[in-house]
Amino acid sequence: MTAGFFAVASSNVGVVRTGNEDAGLAADRVLAVADGMGGHAAGEVASSTVVSTLADAMNELPDTASDTQDWLLSVVNNAHAAIGDLVAADSDKRGMGTTLSTLVACEEQVVLGHIGDSRIYRLRGDEFRQITSDHTYVQMLVDNGEISAQEALTHPRRNLLMRAIDGIHDVMIDITTTDLQVGDKFILCSDGLSGVVSNERIKEVLESEDLTYVVMTLIDFALSAGAPDNVTVIAAEYRAEVVESIPFLVGAAVNESATTSPVAGELETASPAWKRWWPLGVGVLAVLGITAIFNSWLSSQWFVGTDGQSVVIYQGVPQQLGPFDLSTEIEVTDLAFSVLTEVDQESLRDGVTVSRKVDAESVVIQLGSRSTICSELPQGCS
Repeated sequence: MTAGFFAVASSNVGVVRTGNEDAGLAADRVLAVADGMGGHAAGEVASSTVVSTLADAMNELPDTASDTQDWLLSVVNNAHAAIGDLVAADSDKRGMGTTLSTLVACEEQVVLGHIGDSRIYRLRGDEFRQITSDHTYVQMLVDNGEISAQEALTHPRRNLLMRAIDGIHDVMIDITTTDLQVGDKFILCSDGLSGVVSNERIKEVLESEDLTYVVMTLIDFALSAGAPDNVTVIAAEYRAEVVESIPFLVGAAVNESATTSPVAGELETASPAWKRWWPLGVGVLAVLGITAIFNSWLSSQWFVGTDGQSVVIYQGVPQQLGPFDLSTEIEVTDLAFSVLTEVDQESLRDGVTVSRKVDAESVVIQLGSRSTICSELPQGCS
């Protein structure tokens, strides 16, 4: 166990929107929130691309702050290029883009990357402050002294972004390094929270020791205020010892990863050949080939889910193909589903996907750790 973030994350579609364009990532060293834009132009693709690119690059994450700055810039540029490729391949996606606010822990320092109007707040002792600056038109007016911060709250162009990652324009991301102390607490959120819930209220809630309570309460406040946008919240505390964890994804990052799995790619490649050979009478061979690819891929997939009573490790994917389950129960753990936090219970209903069994075991350890902390609190975890 080493120093790192203990985090709870959740994403909600909100009251008005029909789809979730937010994406989030929480791990022991990396936290990130991305707010996609573009509506029909696939904002959820942009946000999930950035978040998944971050997650995929974590195995190359350096230890020093200076190297981490270079790493983060490279990751963002790679995500920018990936979005550009998607736009070039599909003109309907032109206009999509995403914000990004991320923290990367490096022992006693933290590297902060920020572009757009998602926000990061820090609570250190009694000092609470926003450590990012919105890249919006109204924030520029405030900085130039043309309007007050109070006027910015109701300005008709308050949602107009000046910077984003869109795959077309040059990426102008702020990357800075600041000190990091054990006990520091952070909120990373999309403007679905900050646009309707005051900084004072966020600070008040973050003072709770129960991070699950923090996340769920802040989302509830946003929903009660009408939640005209998607709401994504990550609450984290930097601790001297945390269990090393795999990336935990929320929002569009979960949905998009399901649609870009290796199975989809393999079947898309194999299908044209299958169609060509079938009229020649050898379609069976093509089907067998696709089935072999499919089964091979399934055997390399793992996820953590539940049978309704216990936390269970499965091999395969948490989906069905017609009447057939695409997973096999491998291990029923001693961890009861009922003792988990509501956030973790909801995640397990969909299945937390990983690439190795050891990663699944790590997820179970994290779930047990969070449930233990909640059980020790007088109010529990709601």
